[in-house]
Amino acid sequence: MTVKHQVALLGCMCVAASAPTALRAQGIGFIPAAAACGLKASSRVNSGMESLRTGTNTKFADQRTKAFKEAERDLTQAVGADDHGKSSGAWYYLARYYQAVNDLAGADSAFTKALALAPGCKDDIAFHRREAWVPVFNAATAAWQAGNTDSAIAAFRRANEIYQAEPLGFIYLANLFIARDEPDSALKQANAAKYHMDSLVYATRMDSAAKYFRLAVPAASDPKYAPPWRCTRPSRRTRTRRVRMICSALLEPC
Repeated sequence: MTVKHQVALLGCMCVAASAPTALRAQGIGFIPAAAACGLKASSRVNSGMESLRTGTNTKFADQRTKAFKEAERDLTQAVGADDHGKSSGAWYYLARYYQAVNDLAGADSAFTKALALAPGCKDDIAFHRREAWVPVFNAATAAWQAGNTDSAIAAFRRANEIYQAEPLGFIYLANLFIARDEPDSALKQANAAKYHMDSLVYATRMDSAAKYFRLAVPAASDPKYAPPWRCTRPSRRTRTRRVRMICSALLEPC
């Protein structure tokens, strides 16, 4: 069954238009921070940025590896030394380094710190978060279409870690949990933390689905998604207790 077929949700459906196409830095190499960011950057940060530029733009693997190591060294030193750890430029370019080496958890943490220090960089950081999100989201979708649901769940989680402003990552996760088997109840005793990882109350597939639908609501509430977003009440045939639970969580916010 394809993603297109599974997005239809047991009678309580939130429908989204295609996500707006973001500007992408394809084929034009490294892009420094926008002027609006107003980043504070020492000579060490500038050195790290130039190494990052070199590593991003080079066609040679050995040069890329060398440049990224130098960027990591300079930027890691800068976040610890410059302005007592409050250098917006150091955190921003460290996040860009993590993005370049596909460490999305590191990029998320560093972008969060950079944004706190440089609020004017909000749009720039959102652009790069989404830039990192797109290939992981696409890989997750491809895994789902191929029937590799565990891989798809892991990839959607990873995508949502770096960018939460697109609702589809959460919606697709919710649909995956609706379709998967219930977890083994024996796991509740053997590994309670894993058993509860995706649950609002206790780990069942519908509880997990409800969790991810709720996480989608803030992104779906963005005006750019109106008016295509809508919620419809389930038909009488599909009004099971748990479907009603999910719908009641969604109808009012939508």
